[in-house]
Amino acid sequence: MTLSTGTEQATTIHGSSPAPEVARPRSLGLASRLPWFPLAVLVIFVFVAVFAPLLTSYDPLGMSLPERLKPPSHLHPLGTDTLGRDVLARLFYGARISLIVAASAVVTSGLIGLAIGIASGYLGGAVDAVLMRLTDCFMALPTLLISLVFVMAVGPGLTTVVIALSIVGWSRFARIIRSEVLSIRERDFVALAKIGGAGQVRIMVRHVLPNVFNTFMVITSLEVSGCVLSEAMLSFLGAGVPTPTPTWGNMISDGMPYVSTAWWLMVFPGLALLLIVYSMNLFGDWLRDFLDPKLKQG
Repeated sequence: MTLSTGTEQATTIHGSSPAPEVARPRSLGLASRLPWFPLAVLVIFVFVAVFAPLLTSYDPLGMSLPERLKPPSHLHPLGTDTLGRDVLARLFYGARISLIVAASAVVTSGLIGLAIGIASGYLGGAVDAVLMRLTDCFMALPTLLISLVFVMAVGPGLTTVVIALSIVGWSRFARIIRSEVLSIRERDFVALAKIGGAGQVRIMVRHVLPNVFNTFMVITSLEVSGCVLSEAMLSFLGAGVPTPTPTWGNMISDGMPYVSTAWWLMVFPGLALLLIVYSMNLFGDWLRDFLDPKLKQG
């Protein structure tokens, strides 16, 4: 038996063939991992909300009693409602209300919760105890019930709905952000910043905030769908944006008495609401996995 050097020698002595080299999987690019379906739905939703006047020639408030309760046709692709208004036009303009309410409420509650979460987690002590007990109180409140009571007390309107949804929404941001900050404040770069003479505010803004931004974006993406759904429920109950302004919630409410004779009044707004909420949740799940380094592969 001829002996050889190195790996070949060891292989020949043991009488086995060299192990085949295993191909390493290539990491997929970002484009191949993007959630294309929810992204497409969200892009269409924003496009329709922004360019609603260019996408339909009908006035969402324009009434035509001879055209009332017409089924879907080439003139009215989604039919007409009880006052002869075009359902497609009202659906497009209703997307505007959902977008404005969701964006305003999430930004307002998110900034409040971000500030409270960072201050509570970093400062600790009595500040943390007071802010977290306050947060616990607001988290224990049922969002829809508190929003409904606030709107009924102040009066329905777009601004009122945004404030009502922001009253409770900030607490979810604060609780999650605070748990992240508790870990971040113990890291070496924070200790080095203290040794370098940086003040507490500077450390929170320059060092803590950038490290919780990924978490903040994930919470924001998930909260948008909740705000869209909450606005629709308030409008459905008559405590949201008042009629005749079209919203998906009051369109569903107006169509309930005609569900057996004019099914399109409820089906199309309901499908739009289902699509945007489902897509936003899918996108939020993907964003969480993408931004979490523990879940990355490749």
